[in-house]
Amino acid sequence: MAAPTNVAFFPDNAAPWQADHVEFNTYFSSPANAGPSSLNRRFAELKAHSCMGAIHDSAERCDAPKCAPETRVAVQDDLYGWIIDGDGSQDQPKKMKWVTGPAGSGKTAIMGSLSKRCKDGGVLGATFFFSSWSGSPGRRRKTAFVTTIAHQLAQYHPDLGENIATAVNENPDVFEKTLETQMEVLVLLPLRRIPRPVNEPGLQGAIIIDGVDECEAEQYHFSGTPESRSVSPLPRTKEQDQAEILQVLQTASVDPSFPFRILIASRPERVFREFFSPICGPTNSPLFSRKVDLHEDYNADGDIALFLEAQLSQIRRRYNLPGSWASPNIIRRLVENASGQFIYAATLVRALVTGGDDAPEALLEVVLRRVRAAQEPTSNPLAQLDALYAHILGSSADPHLSVCWIRAINKFNNIMDQSASASNVNMFLQTNPEGSEAERLLGRLRSLIQIPPPTHQATTKYGFYHKSLLDFLADADRCRSLYIKQEEHNRFIWDRFYLACTIDLYPELRARAAADGVRRTVTRCAHIFSDTAQEGEQKTDYAASAMAILRLFGLDAKAESLVGNVHQHFNILTMQFDLQYLFNTMHFWLEEVVNTYDVVSPNNEVFQMVCPPPARVTVRVDPDVVAACVARNTEPPALPSPSLLAIHAACSRVAHISGAVEQIYEILRDLEDTPVMAEDGGSAHLVSRLLQWSHTVDVNGSDIGSPSCHLVNEVE
Repeated sequence: MAAPTNVAFFPDNAAPWQADHVEFNTYFSSPANAGPSSLNRRFAELKAHSCMGAIHDSAERCDAPKCAPETRVAVQDDLYGWIIDGDGSQDQPKKMKWVTGPAGSGKTAIMGSLSKRCKDGGVLGATFFFSSWSGSPGRRRKTAFVTTIAHQLAQYHPDLGENIATAVNENPDVFEKTLETQMEVLVLLPLRRIPRPVNEPGLQGAIIIDGVDECEAEQYHFSGTPESRSVSPLPRTKEQDQAEILQVLQTASVDPSFPFRILIASRPERVFREFFSPICGPTNSPLFSRKVDLHEDYNADGDIALFLEAQLSQIRRRYNLPGSWASPNIIRRLVENASGQFIYAATLVRALVTGGDDAPEALLEVVLRRVRAAQEPTSNPLAQLDALYAHILGSSADPHLSVCWIRAINKFNNIMDQSASASNVNMFLQTNPEGSEAERLLGRLRSLIQIPPPTHQATTKYGFYHKSLLDFLADADRCRSLYIKQEEHNRFIWDRFYLACTIDLYPELRARAAADGVRRTVTRCAHIFSDTAQEGEQKTDYAASAMAILRLFGLDAKAESLVGNVHQHFNILTMQFDLQYLFNTMHFWLEEVVNTYDVVSPNNEVFQMVCPPPARVTVRVDPDVVAACVARNTEPPALPSPSLLAIHAACSRVAHISGAVEQIYEILRDLEDTPVMAEDGGSAHLVSRLLQWSHTVDVNGSDIGSPSCHLVNEVE
């Protein structure tokens, strides 16, 4: 498909000349080793491995922040001048520059506006905008970084595009390689293949990268034998991946064939401060161009004042407010409160415009009054922004519940693709699928949250205007009473999940919950001991060997009493399905204490991702069932057997003390990963351990030493 573009060729330190509106296609001529159709397929494959939403003018970034007219002019001019002219050094030009500043200082807006300016000037090679809350996984991780850069460079110059397609054709497995290898194969090698005639202008341009500090860690599944898993590498950290991106870019920037200048924008996190510290090259000259600190090098107050004057004037005209509203004195106070952070001014303007029933003049007065209360001495440079966030969130009908929704939306956006649409999120989180809880909780927060219109909610996600909101909610010292612990939020997610299941499958439970206010959910049958040989069952949990465990401890009579009776009431409890799994896998057990049972677990962390049980439970038969049995003159169901629960508890303790839990987990995991035994004997370790396991669970009580029997006899 044809793509209009501007192409610029100019030497270092020389004004460029450019050819406007040059069109060229992604159809390539035929080199000796590949035909046009093959190269076009490879180019399509490169695009498939790229993240198109990370490009500066992608549809996903249609609402991304941009510099207001006549603002941030000085910094944009300086950066554009560096792209065109460099640092003035012809011998060793510095091709990499760091733009930094605190949260809300306008980095993304500047990089977005600068990208457009470079594209209009024909000097934009490629862009990549990371975003930790983006719906595109490629914008949150490093995986598609180099491929996206290469895909854009392929359209920047026809020879470079053909060379990149050829490189993919020659290295079809490049997408599975490291970033360093991808940069070498997809960018540097194609650049080296471009002829560079003497005394002719060379290729040059800008590669602009924003938000590298928001790149999350890419995790890898570690393969190998069970023995080698004990020494598997520690999980990757986001700092490691961010440092890898920086190193790959630095390696490219010093390659003689690399003609582009690289701009990197991020917060001043440690990994960036250390990487861009004054390091010198072989000739004792700095490797990087001088950094740009938006907070220290530029006074943003004038730009913020211009922005507020323009926006508040529009609001004054729209609402027919008196000319004295938002006086210069008020604007001066707001500029002081912003402390150089454009996000404060932008959020305030959105709040005035989307304030619902509140008139702008009343809302502005409330904000100023709250701000004055927050002006006590503090070391927090974001105190005024925090006060503004707290005020907006406090305007919700239920601020605490609204925060639960915001954090859940962020979680869904990170772990789900398009299935996390606004309508699906509403269906999951609302207590009543036909209600308007989403509008009640989020409607007054439109200055913080991008809420799709009703006609687009089935296909569009919720979004956030700035990451600083999520940072605010994650810091207990900053958001104070609005802070929600992770365990509490996990319970909120599970409660809504259970309620969603109840609403869809068991409307009568929904009605009873609404009537008496008691939380109800769907439960499953949990056997204390299960005979898996019965009825041809095939289960891969610890209950699978329950009968053998009873015989192991010399409890043959107890085992025989269960044969054919495993489904009787004395061997059954009802539990939520997640707790049933933890009970079956011996992660917790019940210990009797005067007609009640303590819930015991060697590791309470297993309850972090489930709705945890109470510390003590009472097992009873539902009173409605008892009444029905009395009416029919039949015996009510028996309660779970205390002796079976005691045996289950003893077996669970022994399994954890002996390490059997981990061993069985390992065997079951290997079974899942090994559907077919290897012909070369590579699965011998699994066969051996399965044979050992089967021998252990099939032995008679006479083969077991007295200490184990004594332990269980004491329990009985």
